[in-house]
Amino acid sequence: MEKEEVFLKQKFGNEDPFRVPEGYFNSFADNLMSQLPEREAKVIPMRRHTAWRKYAAVAVAACFGVLLFNVGTTYFDRHQQDAQQITASAQASSSDAFDQMADYAMIDVSDMYAYVADY
Repeated sequence: MEKEEVFLKQKFGNEDPFRVPEGYFNSFADNLMSQLPEREAKVIPMRRHTAWRKYAAVAVAACFGVLLFNVGTTYFDRHQQDAQQITASAQASSSDAFDQMADYAMIDVSDMYAYVADY
């Protein structure tokens, strides 16, 4: 490759053979625009939205809102009932467990008051 570069430099020199004529870019845009064909822009008419489309969109949005509200309230009610059942069963089981422990240890109410009074 170096041989070819040396040959080209010897034959043609280091000068750039391509030059832009003076004032070429000053009138370039005008020359280009004058060569382009004249065409008018195509006008695309816009259709008007009819009223029933607007009402249909509002109806769909309302149905979607009602559906979300019903699902949310059902979900909340179901989990609230589950929480109440868990709380009731926990209270019943804790009091039952305490009663069973007190019966096993043979502790009555007066003994409990005595133990609490010591602290």
